Amino acid sequence: MSAASPTIVRSLLALPAFVIFVASAYAQAESIADVHDYDAIVYVDPSAPDPGNGSSPEKPLHSWIDVRFQPATAYLQKRGTRDRLEASITVNGTNILLGAYGDETAPRPEIHANVPGAHAFDFRGAGSTIRDLRITSSEATSLIRFASWNHAEDGTVYNCELLGQGTDESPTWAVRVFANGARILSTRIQYTKDDGIFVQNAANVEIANCHISAVNQAWLQEGVSPRNGKPWTEEINSPGDGIQLDGAIDGFHIHHNTIDRTDTQNKFCIIANARTPGVTGVIENNHILFHDGVAGIYAAQFSAEPMDFRILIRSNLFESSGGGAAVYAHAARTVFSTNIFENPDAGILLVTPAATSEIHHNTFHGISNVAIRGDQTTMNISNNIFDLADGAKSVSTMRGDTRMTHNLFTEAESALGSHPIIGEPRFTNPTDHNYTPGAGSPAIEAGIPIEGLTKDARGQAYIGEPDVGAFESAN
Repeated sequence: MSAASPTIVRSLLALPAFVIFVASAYAQAESIADVHDYDAIVYVDPSAPDPGNGSSPEKPLHSWIDVRFQPATAYLQKRGTRDRLEASITVNGTNILLGAYGDETAPRPEIHANVPGAHAFDFRGAGSTIRDLRITSSEATSLIRFASWNHAEDGTVYNCELLGQGTDESPTWAVRVFANGARILSTRIQYTKDDGIFVQNAANVEIANCHISAVNQAWLQEGVSPRNGKPWTEEINSPGDGIQLDGAIDGFHIHHNTIDRTDTQNKFCIIANARTPGVTGVIENNHILFHDGVAGIYAAQFSAEPMDFRILIRSNLFESSGGGAAVYAHAARTVFSTNIFENPDAGILLVTPAATSEIHHNTFHGISNVAIRGDQTTMNISNNIFDLADGAKSVSTMRGDTRMTHNLFTEAESALGSHPIIGEPRFTNPTDHNYTPGAGSPAIEAGIPIEGLTKDARGQAYIGEPDVGAFESAN
């Protein structure tokens, strides 16, 4: 194990393509279509005693089954009402809005889809938005689908609730995306048999500000474990993730979500399988909850081309309620910065021949086995805090090159690399996930500047010599 000079660390971290991508992704999220953007409005009110042609709130259509879609038109269901579908709704046309109207203090309009083996809403045109709706089902294949063969690029889901009815009554997926440019934003997803969101062969997908829980409910439906008598199902029959991306997925951006996998086992909170060359992606500012039998993130390249999958994983809170691994990575270039790893069995597990991983300004707390393990990979590790459980390893290397400098260890005998910092980090309030170094902490101003890293996990700029760990102190 060798020590890295500050010059080497800074030069290896420079990834301008990531910086450009993040800026463009945030710009894309600024605009959500609303009713004023459309040429015409059609109203739907399932509670109306005297339905009409949909031309006004006084003459609404009775159900979505009665809608005949036209381009550049908004279709709105009255808030506080419930429609029941006995057939899938095919949304034909471009630039269509599905949304809500009426008293804004009333509940979202609900649409219950009784469509076994089908999609509640199947979009077949580009540039459409579905927002402010509550869609439920116990048997649908998916609640919303955007597909490239239906020319459904640039679709948006915003401020929706996409819900199953419980463990035994859930759709297979909430959202499935097979078209470029999709955005799933500010949406709650709960109870699916498989994934919450499934993306395949779709570039420039953004998933942000969503709350995803109770996915992979198939795990609870088959049997019990012979080991402990608890619910258990083979992974082949319960392969659900919070978010799954697969195939040609370049330019994905997953940020500011809460993904809770603490009720079932198998698979991951987020999985990104790149099957084409040149894929880049960003996973940042997420709260990722998991436990034994589930992992936080899995990122891998399965292309026969040279390994060149690049991914930035930053400012995430990985919270384990006991066991599990936070990240498995099999990518050519992985950057981990300003993440919190709280109480998992393992933090970062890397198995990628001829790859380089940059691991800087992270806080590892309560790790019970190993914080970082690399196999056949180069790791550059600096400005991290290793506050581990008794007997846990900070870094383990197999058949690779590890370069470490300016990391904090709580015990002198566990210190590795050059310029180690020894002592208790004196976190402000770790029980509330606040890992800011407190007064007198040896972490304060003990790090080295790293090119491309100018802010901590909360967006606070580093001033002078940075603190080590994910949070910069107020000093």
